[in-house]
Amino acid sequence: MGSRLDGGHSDSVLSVIHSNGPDARIVSGGEDGELCIWTSDGSSHQKLKLSDNGDVTSMAASQLHPNILYVSCGKKIFKLDIHQGGQILDTLEFNDDEINQICLNEKEEFLSACDDSGVIRVINLVERKVQKTLRKHSNICATVCFRPKRPWELISGGYDSHLMQWDFSKGRSFCRINLEDYGHPPDNLDSYLVSPPFIHMLALSPDGSMLACGTENALVHLFSASKKNLAYLHTLRAHISGVCQVHFPAFQSDMLISGGNDGNILFWKVSLDLLPAPACNGHSEGAEPQNSSVSPVSSIKHGAKINWLASGVSTGQQKFIVVADNSSHLTLYPLPE
Repeated sequence: MGSRLDGGHSDSVLSVIHSNGPDARIVSGGEDGELCIWTSDGSSHQKLKLSDNGDVTSMAASQLHPNILYVSCGKKIFKLDIHQGGQILDTLEFNDDEINQICLNEKEEFLSACDDSGVIRVINLVERKVQKTLRKHSNICATVCFRPKRPWELISGGYDSHLMQWDFSKGRSFCRINLEDYGHPPDNLDSYLVSPPFIHMLALSPDGSMLACGTENALVHLFSASKKNLAYLHTLRAHISGVCQVHFPAFQSDMLISGGNDGNILFWKVSLDLLPAPACNGHSEGAEPQNSSVSPVSSIKHGAKINWLASGVSTGQQKFIVVADNSSHLTLYPLPE
């Protein structure tokens, strides 16, 4: 049973993150620029108002400086010190439309920000300027992530149903995968959702070897990211409506968590060794997904559409996930050992 974190927001909570380091915080972002910084057990919080005309849609926590958090709100990105009550250290504004997700690269020299226009800005944080502007998506770009150990590469996904691999040093896409080629239902599945495979969320495993992709047609696609080009592995089928969240917790390398518009949170055990890959050159021509033999190892019936989820370990070494939905509170679920 989950515990509620109440009293922070006045409207829907759109994003949540668990910061890094020994003095970690839970930070949640909501509509109308509301941001709340909670203790790791949720017992107390501080409330900030970043803007009156923008929603807090995404956050990125520094690994190198655990007190630093980047927050997207409307078209702006704020750099905050969450150990000093959310003090604003810097403000960046390079996107022309509402930002959907931000991400830090491994060395934290660059931050990527994708927006509703389909554009990705790669921002040089040292020089406070746009390093590159990436334009290939023909619709909303919803999600973006840098690749570990590949310092000039990132992956993006959008409402054009395309996965894009980028070399942002050259400002070009070198691999494009159309997920409409992966959306065919198996003959024995009656509950398949007939919706476009809009890409809501991407997540890379901690070592960068696997990419998970949550789509509007209730699927989670897995790709091997162990080589330069992505290669299709498997499709996970258990949600009955759009998968808006996929997340690899840092504390367990073989666990994938997915959250859906159906209000379900599913836990999967995934491995490159366990998932046989069909022939695929990373460009998706002719690739057909196999019927999934992988079932969730456990689930939580949250009951409301998932907006965002994050994971962490409390000071008492309790593993947990924290969930944001359309309500004004967060829900914290302890995970069994």
